[in-house]
Amino acid sequence: MSLFFRHYFLSSRPKCRVPFRIIVFYPNFEAQSEMKEKFSDTAILFFSREMEQEARVKELATRHNRHVCQTLIRSSLQTAHASHLPVITCYQQSGNSFGERFVNALEQAFAQGYQYVIAIGNDSPLLTSQTLRTTASLLRENDLVLGPSTDGGVYLIGIARHTFQRHALLNFPWQTKRVQDAFRDWTASSQLRSCWLSALADLDTAEDLSLFLKMSPGHKVARWIRAIISQEKQTGSTHAIYRTNCMPPGAHALRAPPPIQ
Repeated sequence: MSLFFRHYFLSSRPKCRVPFRIIVFYPNFEAQSEMKEKFSDTAILFFSREMEQEARVKELATRHNRHVCQTLIRSSLQTAHASHLPVITCYQQSGNSFGERFVNALEQAFAQGYQYVIAIGNDSPLLTSQTLRTTASLLRENDLVLGPSTDGGVYLIGIARHTFQRHALLNFPWQTKRVQDAFRDWTASSQLRSCWLSALADLDTAEDLSLFLKMSPGHKVARWIRAIISQEKQTGSTHAIYRTNCMPPGAHALRAPPPIQ
């Protein structure tokens, strides 16, 4: 269980329209079981491309881009599962645009009977399992819980079933710097209760990755990525390091992220 909570550009606390309560989760099996029961109607939607496609679309590094993308995907999955909330993985997506694919994935998650869905991607390594649990709690008092990224987008969308509006979300300017503004306009026009978490940086470019490695040198993902780069410089291959100390516990060296058991 992750016990630290690090951010780029920290803000003091979530900006909620309801009184904010600090919820403490204790790392023992009894507390985990109680939390699973309490939030059994809440699922995490892990919305991501598979590693090969992610590496073709997003260039975070040069020679080791595939391995960096693979590390980010697996680390994000590890964070999701560490929250002890149900996790729905969505690699095979349907739709002609990002917005259509994302809205379809949300719709499918709600179709499974969940009342609350927390959607995350693979590019926010500073997101923690504690943040996910806090989001699950905040959704009991809010229609939306949003995690703003420092580039104008969002790294987390927590949404209640009764709030989901397919047509409204389809018209959002996804993958632009205007996503946060679109959410603010929607919450105002629809009179939705919203809560904004602390801002985090996501990794979309090589410059983002470089800043992450510089600002968070002790973070586990930063250590894994530096190990990849170091191993490749020394041997020209990352095969050995992926078999040893670079991968998250329980991960396997597959072409795509491992299936969820």
